Amino acid sequence: MVATYSYEKDVDIHRLSQEIRDSAAITIVLDSIYSAVGNVDIHFKAGLSELEKLVLDKLMLEHANIPLVDHSASVVKIQEEEENHKTGGHFQVTTLDIDVPEGEQGEVTKHSFSFPFPIAILEGELLISEEIVGDCINICVAPGTVVGILTRPVVPGNTAIYVSNTVLANAWVGVYLQLTNGTSRLEDLGRVLEVHDDYVLMENPAQQDHSPADPIYVQEQTMRELGVRGLDFGD
Repeated sequence: MVATYSYEKDVDIHRLSQEIRDSAAITIVLDSIYSAVGNVDIHFKAGLSELEKLVLDKLMLEHANIPLVDHSASVVKIQEEEENHKTGGHFQVTTLDIDVPEGEQGEVTKHSFSFPFPIAILEGELLISEEIVGDCINICVAPGTVVGILTRPVVPGNTAIYVSNTVLANAWVGVYLQLTNGTSRLEDLGRVLEVHDDYVLMENPAQQDHSPADPIYVQEQTMRELGVRGLDFGD
């Protein structure tokens, strides 16, 4: 049976998890950690002994709310994967022509391109000319896809977001998640930093209250709007 120990303190979940797992005096397996502003709930697979609880209290007293830096070596895999279909490291270069007719100030021209198979964009280049000086451009790749729901309430400051198994099955480190009511975006949570048994640790803290009882959905973006949104090409 899961045992919960609560403290009034801001913590770095990744650092705290590592500190607990590195403690030889705590033998009970850590289940999960839920953090909100000024509060943290630490869940273990079973109750701690009196000595283990004293050790946990000391860890919490000495814990510093500083992000943990991973100094381990990284292994780079030169292979692109998309929906379990491996490309074997091959890639393709494609040029897309965008014809924007002359118009009045404020007019918008839209172009849409699609491919008959899943793709991942590795690099893009935008070629401009004098004719579009002063124009603005927005590029959006892949619409958001609803992948699940919340399983616990969200309050401002939360970065640990408890979600359904369908979200956990589709989320990976680096993918963007946002909360939506089905028609409009409510929260941009940024990128997934960690995926745990029942929650994801997000880059951006929540700014609003959200309840699982409301029609709140977790939406995943394969790639968000690129960094040229609202780009002014200047004089």
